[in-house]
Amino acid sequence: MDAIEGRFPFDSDIAAGAGRVEDRVIAWRRDIHQNPELGNREFRTSGLIAEHLRALGAIEVREKVAHTGVIGILRGGLPGPVVALRADIDALPVEEQVDVPFRSRARTEWNGAQSGVMHACGHDAHTAILMGVAEVLVAMRERIPGP
Repeated sequence: MDAIEGRFPFDSDIAAGAGRVEDRVIAWRRDIHQNPELGNREFRTSGLIAEHLRALGAIEVREKVAHTGVIGILRGGLPGPVVALRADIDALPVEEQVDVPFRSRARTEWNGAQSGVMHACGHDAHTAILMGVAEVLVAMRERIPGP
């Protein structure tokens, strides 16, 4: 079946790849959650992303996009349209209320007052997931159409 009929021709390869990166995705998510950074201050997070993308070897990496953004470009081995995947990486000036081992203990000044900092809306998970997706897609690069 092809993508037009609602199925991606590499479903089993993607599922197997997801299984291979699952533990790392969980570890990245917990690390990013424990080390949150407010918007335009995500220097550690953007460095983590760029380092991972470079280590994959097949991705062109652009840093400092709009200050702290990272773009990774994977060129598929077949001609085709551009597909973009994105994740926000910023945290919020919110105090962590959940007691988990990877909880945020970060503090910052926000609007003249001390505040906690945490990933309260999933950006940590989105970022970790896309780091895993990049790894899975690099392994399939020659069969992917387009950048």
